Amino acid sequence: MFIHDSNHTYRWQSFEYELVYPLLSENGVLISDDIDFSYAFLDFIKNHNCRALGLFDRYKILGVLSKKKKTCKH
Repeated sequence: MFIHDSNHTYRWQSFEYELVYPLLSENGVLISDDIDFSYAFLDFIKNHNCRALGLFDRYKILGVLSKKKKTCKH
């Protein structure tokens, strides 16, 4: 499992996702806080053909994706 909750700029989020994603096990989970701060999470799931969940409350939007073969192309 990887949880992004650091610098929320597009460049940094993209860097972390691309760095960590290949290191996740097949059933690994990538979680990102504040996915509404940039389009990095949306671009990542689009570029990797993933399905992801967005978890919302009044103040936060959290993105969650699983690396399972059914949810992302490797």
